[in-house]
Amino acid sequence: MKRLLTTLMTVLCLMPMALAQHSLDSLLMTVTFHRDGSAHVQEIRHMYIGDQGTECYIKMYNMGDMDVSDLSVYEGNVEYTNEGAWDVDRSRQEKAFRCGINETYEGKELCWGVGSSGEHVYLVCYTLRGLVKSYNDFDGFNHCFYDAGEPPAEYARITYMLDTGDFNALIYEDSDTTRSIPLNADRVFVENDELVIYSEEDSSDIELRYPVDDVEIRNGVLDTLNAAIWAFGYNGSINFNDGFVVGENSQELMEGDKMIVMMRFPKGLFQPTLSYPDKSFEKDVKELAFIGSDYNDDDNGQGSSASLLGGDTMTMGERILYYVLGGLCCFGLPLLFLLNALFGKKIKRRREKKQVQKLIGDSPKYFEEPPLKGNLIRSRRVLRALEPSADKSEMKLVEAYVLRLVDLHLINVVQEMNAQGSLDELFRIENPEQAQAKLSDKTEDNQLMFALHGLLYTAAGDDHLLQPEELKTMVKEDPVTVRTFARKLRDLNSILMRVGQVKKQDAYEVYGFWKYLNDFTLVKERALQEVALWKDYLTFATLFGIADQVRADMKKIAPDLQTFDELTRHVVDNTATAALYSALSANIIDAARHTINYETAFEREARLRREAREARAARRSGRGGFSSYGGGGGFSGGGGSGVR
Repeated sequence: MKRLLTTLMTVLCLMPMALAQHSLDSLLMTVTFHRDGSAHVQEIRHMYIGDQGTECYIKMYNMGDMDVSDLSVYEGNVEYTNEGAWDVDRSRQEKAFRCGINETYEGKELCWGVGSSGEHVYLVCYTLRGLVKSYNDFDGFNHCFYDAGEPPAEYARITYMLDTGDFNALIYEDSDTTRSIPLNADRVFVENDELVIYSEEDSSDIELRYPVDDVEIRNGVLDTLNAAIWAFGYNGSINFNDGFVVGENSQELMEGDKMIVMMRFPKGLFQPTLSYPDKSFEKDVKELAFIGSDYNDDDNGQGSSASLLGGDTMTMGERILYYVLGGLCCFGLPLLFLLNALFGKKIKRRREKKQVQKLIGDSPKYFEEPPLKGNLIRSRRVLRALEPSADKSEMKLVEAYVLRLVDLHLINVVQEMNAQGSLDELFRIENPEQAQAKLSDKTEDNQLMFALHGLLYTAAGDDHLLQPEELKTMVKEDPVTVRTFARKLRDLNSILMRVGQVKKQDAYEVYGFWKYLNDFTLVKERALQEVALWKDYLTFATLFGIADQVRADMKKIAPDLQTFDELTRHVVDNTATAALYSALSANIIDAARHTINYETAFEREARLRREAREARAARRSGRGGFSSYGGGGGFSGGGGSGVR
């Protein structure tokens, strides 16, 4: 019978998402650590609620000495009423806009009413007490922050950070040490080339002095100097990112997948309330978590293979039922997966369309200025999320950057006499010092423009004039430089936004501006000061793939073009010049696409060996990288979450 029940559970677990009443489009979680080892958690859940079920829940089982408290739930501007003890046996209407904690023999459950059917964005906040624990060698934890239930999240991202109010600063003696000294200082000042740290503790004065050249002050950040990180239970990554730690899935999460994260900290950073002086983090936490994972090459962690069904003997009735269930697996499940393949995308597109409609409204208003303060790549991501028909080619992005570089006079169009005695228009690439000064802000746009300018400057050679064949020559003679730019372009361009991640104001600006450019000749009462914005209109029209139409519209509205800046007049009035920019962008994209995959067999083999070696070393030492689907044993938390 044990074998039969196991098989039945396996069949139930394999049921596809197409049968689910509800969906969790994205889970965005922020975990903020406090010095006492507790953590404040905020979860943003973008959900679609079906007609079944009355409440959402997050199970907090397997907590050991830890505790969870301070539950609050918000939806928009509405804060749910916290009832304290939660009564699960009520109707949907009775639970609406209410939340509470359900005590069970397995642990606590954070619960809130689902409200009405349809789209919901819930903000769930709570405190984990005793998360970071003290061991005799390090402080740390191994905890399951998300246990995928029904429905599992399509996309989940968890960001970990230090509360900057609790962690004033971290002092590192030099870049070669991993030891950190936490500061709760009353005064920090420099005296005689020394950093002086002065604090009052237990009625006694403490003064620490460090040579100024040997220290670096960093405000409340997580990095490789004060933390080590590992992740288990899902296909994805965990990495240090600008003072934060970010973990996210790269493949679809299935019911039962877990986002387990283990972190290790040096002594002194935290002052945990939970202490285990007889236990070692390395021996009692880390080694147990590594079993079954791919973090340790010396330990395969797989154990001995075991039968799914066990070793008991079936009765005849059980055998017949077993074959019936086997038939369902062979024929029923493929049919369900086929139905999901045929209709799943349509259902998802319909849901996304409703989300877009909710963001932009029935009659989207015009937005008449460059959106998002002129941010090109972010505007492109927002439009791609809102409008599937929007141009997605990399060439339009590069062409928009070329126009912006021309506007900044980092690229200038000049005329040169050719061998036949006629004038050719060529691009003069100005020196990198000017680019460094004008693109000093490290935005994504500026980073990519700086890389593009450097590529063109190198290709142009000593005369700084970019000849048509010089990019092709560079592909052969200096593929590494082209490949560096190509990978940066690919990496930034491949970052996609889901509809659920788009803010309402961003949607209004980007979609409204896209609509405004599409209806350019229809918009009346055009203000005179708009003239100064037309070069930005051209840049964004190029980005959105509607440059030809907008150029034609501009010429209809202002046929003389004399009041416009030089770039606008040059591009709108001269089709050949516009084609010149397009041709340059096309050549850049051709060079990038050729070199990004261009490697000799020797280069490829050496690169793969190096990357594998570096990745293994980084992951084992806790510097981040890909998560391990297996392993993670000994974790706290978990139990599942979903709708019931």
